[in-house]
Amino acid sequence: MITDHDWHVIQFLRSELLPFREISQRLKIDEKVVRYQAARGVAPSQRIITRRRQSRVMTKRRALVRKLVNTKVIVQSVHITPKRKIRKTRKCIRQPYSSPGRISRQLALAHGISVHPITVRRDLILMGKRAVKRRKSPRLDKAHRDDRVKFCEWVQANPTKEFMFSDEKNLNSNDSGSQYQWVTPREQVLPIDTDQGAPCVMLWGCCGIGFKYLAVLKKENLTAELYHTKVLEPFIDKCKEYQRTHRQAVFQQDNARPHMKSHDWLTERRVRVLRGWPPLSPDLSPIETLWDYISKRVKERGPWGVDQLAEYAMDEWDKIPQEVVDRHVLSFRARCKKCMLAKGATIKP
Repeated sequence: MITDHDWHVIQFLRSELLPFREISQRLKIDEKVVRYQAARGVAPSQRIITRRRQSRVMTKRRALVRKLVNTKVIVQSVHITPKRKIRKTRKCIRQPYSSPGRISRQLALAHGISVHPITVRRDLILMGKRAVKRRKSPRLDKAHRDDRVKFCEWVQANPTKEFMFSDEKNLNSNDSGSQYQWVTPREQVLPIDTDQGAPCVMLWGCCGIGFKYLAVLKKENLTAELYHTKVLEPFIDKCKEYQRTHRQAVFQQDNARPHMKSHDWLTERRVRVLRGWPPLSPDLSPIETLWDYISKRVKERGPWGVDQLAEYAMDEWDKIPQEVVDRHVLSFRARCKKCMLAKGATIKP
């Protein structure tokens, strides 16, 4: 083994223009080793730092990943007041490619580069970026998790049951933000762009196999009386007709106060209602996925005013194909199975 002293001797003798064979004979070291150590720039105890040369494909991909993750789109919406004819402009900042999955899809669609999201995530980490979570899931204690497991076991024990999932959604024109944002330690997380007094509407929807329904309530908070008059009364005929054709279908509601007071009212009108829905379980309801889709698409269009917000919401709801709705409804039992394997913890649909 060559020591640092031998390396310095080799360097000195080479500076005196001695040939490699003579140096090898003096130090009793193989000539090939002498040639290698003479060309070595540092002593053997010091590590040679070498950088692997990146291929052109990798360099291009990482440049595109850096460009996409830093892309910020300014959505501009214009509104003209009907009375004073004043033109108002509102600008919002959006990040369309805030996750490795979105970046991977954009690379495939726009640039023809097929890359896995895990590879994109590795590139982001090498750039010094980290994923910052912006949204929290509901906190579940042991009693909540036990209730979720019992409910999922009941669902798995009744494979012939069909469900009509219903829920309401407060939709406004503000940006709710992405779940993650990739930033460096020196960068700050992009703040959520909100306006005080932004227009807001209440959406109530119901979906099932071959069925979907949406009601829009403007400038109203959902109470028990409003839930009966504006939501259930126009909807109950369609619900009963659906349950006639689907004998095993039950109508699902969460545990909100207006919903709890409507169980007896629906039962008197011969509507089969699901009882025992576990609290803090939006991850089990497939309609929550549809709400996320509608909210994202509506806010990308930059609505202004309650009327335009309601119009965009109805438009995006009608654009959802029934096959997509059926696929989400059929995923309910798979969600319950995941919840059971997670022992009642929050799952990712």
